[in-house]
Amino acid sequence: QGGHAHQLTHENPGHVLAFRLDAAGTAPAPHSIERTVGVEDRALDEAAARRGQSLYVVHCLRCHGARAASSGVYPDLRFSTAAIHEMWQEIVREGMFEAGGMARFDDVLSQDEVNDVHAYVIAEALNSQSWLTRLTGVAADSICIPAEWLAD
Repeated sequence: QGGHAHQLTHENPGHVLAFRLDAAGTAPAPHSIERTVGVEDRALDEAAARRGQSLYVVHCLRCHGARAASSGVYPDLRFSTAAIHEMWQEIVREGMFEAGGMARFDDVLSQDEVNDVHAYVIAEALNSQSWLTRLTGVAADSICIPAEWLAD
């Protein structure tokens, strides 16, 4: 269900390394992961975020992880860029990234529901910046919680 990618400090850019015992080279250095929240801290519609949480659990959690914290296989939505936030409807409803594997949801989610999911993701992104959330997240990520429990 994800949740451990935020503990990683480097990304795997897809290198396949071969080793030779008498080689004189060095392996390429891994790239650091830059974790920044692409939205400004602002007042959110808390009712929309609560509605969005329920929708997120049903439609998004299986790929993007609990509380929008991805395992690293799929994008961690909490750290989406400002440009991604601006294109949210096009991505989720219109299938902008469908060729890359991101499903479109225009057949099951209305524009308002997508806005609610977006509000939930923004709330999680802003919440992920707090030191208390980061501290308790380390303990919580060590415990396996069934996805069904997260809907409540």
